[in-house]
Amino acid sequence: DTVILARGDSPADALPAVPLAKQYNAPLLLTPTGSLPAAVLSEIRTLGAQNIILIGGTGAIGSGVEKALQAEGLKVERLSGGSRYETAYAIASKLADGSGQAVLVNGDQAEAAFADALSVAAWAGSQGIPILYADSASQGLPAGTAQAFTERNITRTILIGGTAMLPAALEELVPNPVRYSGRDRYATNAAVLKALQPDAERVYAATGRNYADALAAAAAAAQIKGSLILVDGATGSLIPEQESLLRAMKGQAKELRLIGGPAAVPASTAEALRDLLGLQQ
Repeated sequence: DTVILARGDSPADALPAVPLAKQYNAPLLLTPTGSLPAAVLSEIRTLGAQNIILIGGTGAIGSGVEKALQAEGLKVERLSGGSRYETAYAIASKLADGSGQAVLVNGDQAEAAFADALSVAAWAGSQGIPILYADSASQGLPAGTAQAFTERNITRTILIGGTAMLPAALEELVPNPVRYSGRDRYATNAAVLKALQPDAERVYAATGRNYADALAAAAAAAQIKGSLILVDGATGSLIPEQESLLRAMKGQAKELRLIGGPAAVPASTAEALRDLLGLQQ
């Protein structure tokens, strides 16, 4: 009976909300800052939701959206902070105590580095592990991130992305760091899935060039312990690391779900994915 609602024009608030959506067994929907689209309200009604959790302050989701939801008789809660780091902390604070793990991704370039977070979001969501932010140019942790590490008694840290996004110095500041990265977003995606979800039975595929489709896919995949492979719709081809990963999954993957139209996941890419996984159309 719960829906998570985040702003649609920036991934920074929505990405850390994937584990929260899994915890509430809730869909993660997107809205513009200023007004609630009729299609989103219609979906909320169709779902029979009674509770809405807004992600971000009024600069992310305006008070007009909140009032429109309240006018529908919905209970509205807002999770926010003074920055994306503090909002990620607020989300982490709502998660049930988990395994003592945290995921660390880039925060100051989130609009460009969203693919790193997307690659791990489905796994983190399925495990109830918070997704927190650090900066590419800082030698320390943001206050909200450090507070989350302390309060949640984090004992293992999973860093996603290379040292251009998360400096090597951060590894000295967090407990038991493990880093997964590659030469580009697709190689990083393959490295994450190989390490964390090599046995996924359900595979989602979405474009790695923008975040909206992949964000929806990550939230859905988290519900069923599925994995999310990011593809380059512009080239229509998979990189060798992805091909190797998918070959290793052949025989255990039972389902492939394509998110987005043929411009996002071309027919040739879909065919290659099915062939590598040994699945029929």
